[in-house]
Amino acid sequence: MPWLFKNGFKIWIEVSPQERAKRLARRDKISLRKAEKAITEKDGKTKRIYERLYGFKLGEDFSPFDLVLDTELLSAKETFDTLSLVIDRLILKKERR
Repeated sequence: MPWLFKNGFKIWIEVSPQERAKRLARRDKISLRKAEKAITEKDGKTKRIYERLYGFKLGEDFSPFDLVLDTELLSAKETFDTLSLVIDRLILKKERR
């Protein structure tokens, strides 16, 4: 809950609803249409819950985040590698060779 806690290194992983639906359809072996519907319903419910409970609009205020990573064109491995590098360099202060 980056909006509620001040400590820690906060990362928002961004990807379009269309790409999320493609990934969900592929992972769960469902139709793209079904995946799009599931994403839309889930996002709507989640946004309503966060606004009701915490008073903010989820996915609109990125100010609490130290890093916003757009993964639209990244594979899962590329996303992991990118985040590992960031964590190593910025948080753990390691130098990769």
